Amino acid sequence: MTEQLALLDVAVTPKLTHRQQAALDALAQAGADGLEASEVGALLHELKADRWSHNRNDRCRFCPQTGNEVLKALAAKGLARYRRKTARAPGAWLYTGNTATIPEPQPEVEDGVWEHGKPVPYGIVPF
Repeated sequence: MTEQLALLDVAVTPKLTHRQQAALDALAQAGADGLEASEVGALLHELKADRWSHNRNDRCRFCPQTGNEVLKALAAKGLARYRRKTARAPGAWLYTGNTATIPEPQPEVEDGVWEHGKPVPYGIVPF
């Protein structure tokens, strides 16, 4: 039975295209501020190697559309989400990432002891 369970891959990472990976990296670097779709589109246009490429700071009329296409694909894979109210103006796309790899915060207690010499119960934060 354990051999069968070992064959299961619990943390399946979705396959991303080069453009999706570049957008995901930019979202992860932006942090809680997030990015607008036009910013992601400009980043993707900068990565292009053809005559339609342009600098990240210059925006064309297709930047929002390109950014939305890639960001919606990331949202379908559970890696990004749109938030209407952020620290930025009207709204931005945020990186959701894989929360399974983030360790759960542990309560800060001296020497791991709660009160009366008992160990700290799981999920309880002392005040």
